[in-house]
Amino acid sequence: MSPRSTLLVGGGVLALALAVLLFTHELGLGRRDDGSPRFPYVLEDVYDRMAYQQRGRWIASGGTPYLDEFSEYPQLSTWLMALPYLFYEEGVERGEPFTSIEAARAVLREGNVPEEVAERACPLPPKRFPDVAKVAVELARYPGLDRDTARTALLRAQAAHAAREAELLEHREAYGDAHHVLMAGWFLLLLFLATRNLRALGHGPAWALLLLLPASLYFGFNRFDLVVTCAVACAIWLQLTGRRNLAGLALGVAIMVKWYPLVLVPLFLSHGVRASRAPPGEVGWGTALVRGALVPGALAAAVIFALLGVTFVWDGGGMEAVRFVFDWHANERQPNHSSFLALLTHPDRWGWFDRQARGGLEVVFKLCQLAPGFLLALAPVRSARALLLGCLAATLSSVVFSEFFSPQWVLWVTALSVLLAPTARGVLALAVALEIVMYLQLPLFWYSAQASGDTGAFWSVTNVRMVLLLAFLAAALALFAREVLKGSRGPLTASAPPA
Repeated sequence: MSPRSTLLVGGGVLALALAVLLFTHELGLGRRDDGSPRFPYVLEDVYDRMAYQQRGRWIASGGTPYLDEFSEYPQLSTWLMALPYLFYEEGVERGEPFTSIEAARAVLREGNVPEEVAERACPLPPKRFPDVAKVAVELARYPGLDRDTARTALLRAQAAHAAREAELLEHREAYGDAHHVLMAGWFLLLLFLATRNLRALGHGPAWALLLLLPASLYFGFNRFDLVVTCAVACAIWLQLTGRRNLAGLALGVAIMVKWYPLVLVPLFLSHGVRASRAPPGEVGWGTALVRGALVPGALAAAVIFALLGVTFVWDGGGMEAVRFVFDWHANERQPNHSSFLALLTHPDRWGWFDRQARGGLEVVFKLCQLAPGFLLALAPVRSARALLLGCLAATLSSVVFSEFFSPQWVLWVTALSVLLAPTARGVLALAVALEIVMYLQLPLFWYSAQASGDTGAFWSVTNVRMVLLLAFLAAALALFAREVLKGSRGPLTASAPPA
């Protein structure tokens, strides 16, 4: 199958999937005794998408990202999540609810209420708004406060917050439709990049159709991970075709969509150094380090700092806006129920460690999440295959040892596996198995468990998913070790000319 035929087939599947999503809206299968779907959300998942709707709301509300409108995502994701607002009448009240919240805070400050108390009474960025009656009890201890004025201001802020929640709910389908259309475009781009990478590696482009397996298709449309996956695929293509400086720029972009590609940077740089010396002896190590590592690494860093700089100057956000995401992940985000860490420390799950051991395990997990990409880069990453296997192992490490597990990360794994599947059928088998298990876990068994209360099937498939990920990681590490130990002198760059 030619690249054009592959894209036509893949584009046809994507067009069909998009049409079904646009015309069905939250399709469920089967019926329970009470009439509710036995398996809700088999094609469409509104949970994360509503989070994207709120994170991107800044473009319509005029708020400062991170400070007025909450987001736990890096800059490019936060900005791109605003794009769907350009395609429908969003019904957002400009300047709210943060203007009313700031006004209420100002009233409290005038009454000599401490800043930390004012922040609890009127949280910004707005989360769940406290009950005004309970807040009034706490504020009663400050005699300098005009209680009637404060109550009026708090009620106004509460009403603005409630209006925001109603607006998000009212327009979730319109935002979702725009999101799905945009993701279809990103999906088509990913298919194109996969065919280019497969061609550069000397494989048939039809392998790219593995990206349309059930979990990747589901999470591709319903989540935001296609964007970072495209950025990584672009970086791989540029690296394979010898354009290492541009690959560094692409990696910088990828990191500012999701942070995980940070673990891939050392592998790209290691590969770049050895590629710069090909054939060996013609270029010295010093020159190779500059060309293959220092310049691409500096370009990746430049992208990161430039985008953080935009956040710094944007509407006077300063360091508070720049640090917000980092502080939130460091201080507030907690392990979720199906992460490896939670499974190991929960007495009703695997329970291999006591809950009190979680603090120490978190440190170990952070090291295991980040270290493999840097350690593997110390090996002689000479061939394109070694680079891809190292990236797969580093990606799986970041998934397995993350304190918070997200099922859409299967897309990262599949996109790399597609490039290895033609010559590593074990990778193909593991990727297909993971795709099936991830779709069974969510949406099928998770949402079915939420509706019925029976979580047995969900936890069974979660255990299988975890074992499968660990086996996949072990296989990727073993294949990487075999590749570098045999002293492969395979293609350092693509055999096909740049296009």
